[in-house]
Amino acid sequence: MNIPGLGQAAPAATFSAPTIQAAIAVHDLQANSEWRFEVAYGQSIEVKILSGTAEIFGTELAVNHTYTFRGTKSSIFTWHGCRIEVNGPCEEYMAEETPMITYVNTHFALEKLRDDAIQNGGEGPRVLVVGPNNAGKTSLVKLLTAYATRMGRQPMVINTDSREALLSIPGTLTATPFASIIDVEHGWGSSPTSGPSPVPVKLPLCYYYGLASPEDNTKLYKPILTRLALAAASRLADDPAIKGTGMIIDTPGVISQGKGGYDLISHIVSEFAVNAILVLGSERLHSEMQRRFSAYKTRSGETITLVKLDKSGGCVDRDDTFMQQMQEAAIREYFFGDPKRTLSPHTQQVSFDDATIYKIHEANAMLSSFLPGGEEEDSQQIGLYEKVEPSSMMLHCLLAVMYASTRDSQETVRDASVMGFVYVAEVDEKKRRLKILAPLNTRITDRPMIWGSWPETTLNPGSAPYDHPSQPRHKWHRTATASLRSIVIPRSILILMNGRGHGSRSSVGTLLSRSHIACGNSCLSAVGRSDDNVGDSALLGVLWERVIIVLGEFGDDVPRMEQTGNETQHTEADIDERVGGADAAFYPDYEYVSACSVRVLTSSSGG
Repeated sequence: MNIPGLGQAAPAATFSAPTIQAAIAVHDLQANSEWRFEVAYGQSIEVKILSGTAEIFGTELAVNHTYTFRGTKSSIFTWHGCRIEVNGPCEEYMAEETPMITYVNTHFALEKLRDDAIQNGGEGPRVLVVGPNNAGKTSLVKLLTAYATRMGRQPMVINTDSREALLSIPGTLTATPFASIIDVEHGWGSSPTSGPSPVPVKLPLCYYYGLASPEDNTKLYKPILTRLALAAASRLADDPAIKGTGMIIDTPGVISQGKGGYDLISHIVSEFAVNAILVLGSERLHSEMQRRFSAYKTRSGETITLVKLDKSGGCVDRDDTFMQQMQEAAIREYFFGDPKRTLSPHTQQVSFDDATIYKIHEANAMLSSFLPGGEEEDSQQIGLYEKVEPSSMMLHCLLAVMYASTRDSQETVRDASVMGFVYVAEVDEKKRRLKILAPLNTRITDRPMIWGSWPETTLNPGSAPYDHPSQPRHKWHRTATASLRSIVIPRSILILMNGRGHGSRSSVGTLLSRSHIACGNSCLSAVGRSDDNVGDSALLGVLWERVIIVLGEFGDDVPRMEQTGNETQHTEADIDERVGGADAAFYPDYEYVSACSVRVLTSSSGG
């Protein structure tokens, strides 16, 4: 998978509904209604509650506080009416018919079960949410979690959908206790970094599946679910607050379709001792759940309560393009942070001989179709993983670093939690070395790494640029790679205005692939243009997040800068005039450095 933002422009977002132009609008919401909105990746809106009360998926919004939303499909609901101010382009509409009454009644029913569990010294409800794709399962889980935390509870949220990450990178299954408010601007919130966080961070426990669908390899998916259930049960046993609150389990929509998926639901019910199932938006699925679990009892002798809930009219189909952008945003955020907190990953060189890498077997569904009737693959013969040597096929892929030893068995590696993720930025087969990005500068060669197929490799993933920060970037890092958080790769370019003064000028394409250094006026023009064949074509269409202009001698068409000793006394007015004209909108924020400062950079990078 190519890290998003490294040289690709954001794909044009396609919508069917008209969008609001970037202007301030004020909306009055009546009681028990909601304002639904969609913001494309690469765009943002600001929302402020002017009066009244409102919430997003159960989390109450503060009055006169500005919330910023990027790349999301969401809604703001009000119980008593409110007035909101919206600044920015988005798709939006008002809705007066919502299932919120049913959802809040479900919350109060769960609260009654929690009170009974605490009084009797038992466990709170273990709730499983099932339904087809795009039925609103994750939104309901988020709403029930937010309401529980507002009541002072601490629910354990389980994510079993590898396509969507919860405080992690796609491909993982996670368990996360929630004891504080959910960050509405960032989905579920954030995990620890060395930077400040206005909302308390969350600590997820992650296990790596590495495939898009549970049906891609059920012999791997089921044991990981079992291990996740054991870890969650252990936490419940050690924490009375979580034990009394219980679990809320989110599921992928694919397991709600067909016999194979129903078997996976049965496995989840058994392993997590589920005693309440919420069925969203499917009569057929509800009927199947009744048939399977009407007489079922958990290990403690509890019966299973089945509840059918209506699908919200605000649920929208998320196409492959949107899902891909969401996954890429999670990866960018993991390595490089978000617009408010920019992180700086470390680069490491790893020898082929020092790396222990396993590739996930993912062909069992296809191979089984060629086997005689009733027979299945022998997992003991083919193994869970295949040990592989680094190769060019790993370029731009993610590797999961496991909490295990390189001497451990495949089963031990499978059952280990994830320590963190690294990104393969370069593969040098001649020198037999990998260049990787890692959240922390720590040794990883004594840990096994798993190479999965999800997130999938993409040739043109595009970029979802954040707003360019006006303040300098701080060198923040993740304080714990086990506490995963899923990033924009900061796309920086160094423009040398006098190539002769800083070494020979190589091909722009070669320089970009090495250190993102370019030279001359044509490059300065190309950085600011995305629709013209101007300057070096290798720079066109790239959404730069940071442009550093090194002042020295210009070309013949621009006056030369005055120099005193080793320092370049830059006259910034010349550059400002050049980029401040008709094409100013194309330019990101840029900054100046002196020529002598750059000689160190160019000599160390070989440019």
